[in-house]
Amino acid sequence: MDQNRNQNRFHNYLHYDAGHNNPLVYGRVCSLFKIKDLERHAIALQTVLGGAIRNVVVENKDVASRLIELRSPERITFLPLAQLQVPRMDDHFRNHIQSLSNGRACLAVDLIASN
Repeated sequence: MDQNRNQNRFHNYLHYDAGHNNPLVYGRVCSLFKIKDLERHAIALQTVLGGAIRNVVVENKDVASRLIELRSPERITFLPLAQLQVPRMDDHFRNHIQSLSNGRACLAVDLIASN
């Protein structure tokens, strides 16, 4: 698949919820981080995230429930921030991946910076 076309599709995800003014709605997953090296890693991150790239992060379950009641014409998955549990990645695991790949692989989290 053409790399420029993939990068353009990724950028289109970023603008999907432009203009949303609710402080309890943080936005699409893809709008909450920046890729450190877009040209090299956009396709890899798009592949890893899959459809989750379009999920919407909200403050809590109540906000998600209210938005679900609006019945958007598209299917949207809401991720309540208060319920998310992020696993810790220790240095041993990170070093193990580096060693197995001769330094050519890393964790996706190492390729992004949060907004």
